[in-house]
Amino acid sequence: MNIRFIISLCSLLLCLGCYTFNGINLHPDLKTFTVIPFENQAPNAIPTLNNTFQESLKRRVINETKLSYAAANGDVEFSGAIIGYSVSPVAPQPGEIAQFSRLDITVQVSYFNPMEEEQNFNSSFTRFADFESSTNLTTVQDNLIEDINSQIIDDIFNRAFTNW
Repeated sequence: MNIRFIISLCSLLLCLGCYTFNGINLHPDLKTFTVIPFENQAPNAIPTLNNTFQESLKRRVINETKLSYAAANGDVEFSGAIIGYSVSPVAPQPGEIAQFSRLDITVQVSYFNPMEEEQNFNSSFTRFADFESSTNLTTVQDNLIEDINSQIIDDIFNRAFTNW
């Protein structure tokens, strides 16, 4: 009885080792990725937004895939630009001041994977975060950018690696 249990357990562990629970689907020959510096083309964006974004993207890919970062000539490449950064009132009523404002960020991203060309894309990703209009944007801006970047990177990561 113990031998059957051990054989079953070993078989189960062997099968689990071949399956990824996070849904990431990578060609076995892919080893590296490159993030070509993103341009900051949004007129109102803070000057460091592109660097913050690309560093967050690098961290996500390193932490959640088997790929290693290569400064140039990676097996897969991300490139693009910050193309939108705007603040607008949320649902103002005539003659009233809106209670909330919305920070929108749009990133244009190109993903190139020569081994799985059907996964290549060139798309815009937009996300937003709301904050109270009475709050000065500069006091909440860093946290809002961090939240928005995280959401956009989720979208990019899922599009590039999970086939969802």
